[in-house]
Amino acid sequence: MGINKIIKERRSVREYKSKKVEENVINDLLNDFTNKKRLTDDIKINFGFIQDGKGLYEKLDGLVGYYGKLIKAPHYIYITSEVKDGYLENAGYIGEKLVLEATKLGLGTCWIEVSKNMDKVKEILSIEKDQEIIGLFTIGYPKKERKVGGVYDTEGKSLSPLTEFGYSNIDVKYTDAPISGRKSIEDITYLNNWGQKATVEELEDRGIAESFYYMRLAPSWGNRQPWKFIIRGEKIVLAVCKDEMVSEKIAKIEAGIAMLYFELMIHESGIPGKWVIRNCDNEYNIPENYFIAGCYKI
Repeated sequence: MGINKIIKERRSVREYKSKKVEENVINDLLNDFTNKKRLTDDIKINFGFIQDGKGLYEKLDGLVGYYGKLIKAPHYIYITSEVKDGYLENAGYIGEKLVLEATKLGLGTCWIEVSKNMDKVKEILSIEKDQEIIGLFTIGYPKKERKVGGVYDTEGKSLSPLTEFGYSNIDVKYTDAPISGRKSIEDITYLNNWGQKATVEELEDRGIAESFYYMRLAPSWGNRQPWKFIIRGEKIVLAVCKDEMVSEKIAKIEAGIAMLYFELMIHESGIPGKWVIRNCDNEYNIPENYFIAGCYKI
């Protein structure tokens, strides 16, 4: 299955069959991530698998999830990270890679936010003190297909449409027109400096229009699509809008996910390069209500 099809089929799942996922499938999924490419290799990051989903649900229900209500699943995976500059973007990038790989295998997942009761959750999961819990994933065979646009099942006030609404099927025909409430390519790209909109023709001439087309399918809180890309020479800068309704943690995790989607598609088109998430200077007149998440260097 091509990566563009996997991206289009990616969804968050809230209801699962009781059937257990085969041990060899889980082992292959997690072992593959030991040496998986990350945004930066100097940040220690770990995945943990919980075979007994029912047992963990009984321990964590009331501590994490939407108003403390945890999604029931046959299994769970948690992701932890060393706290260093860029760790949230890095965790979003590698965590969403796992979600896409699970999608390829026919498995359902859902990111679950862990921000409250952190110490208690770390104690239950026996997580090292120097590691921060980035999120918890449900994993299993979906009970029914439901497509949604948010990253997280969030704690407290709902921060995504995931608990209430789905979104319509994605049109597979390549077009610049908005799809499923998505912004057009021209709405998220600038040439050389902030405010100088790029045209589809200019992006096509550079061979990167399709990469932005699929990047728009990256999930974000409330489908707000907070991204702006500035293309200058052989560098592409990702700027993300700050939002008082969205925590810095979620905003940076979503930035990592956006970087992953763009990178997967631009590599698919045969254009090499990598993201740099540190030392990206603001030379592009980016306004103060945006932060620079990373620079892609071709």
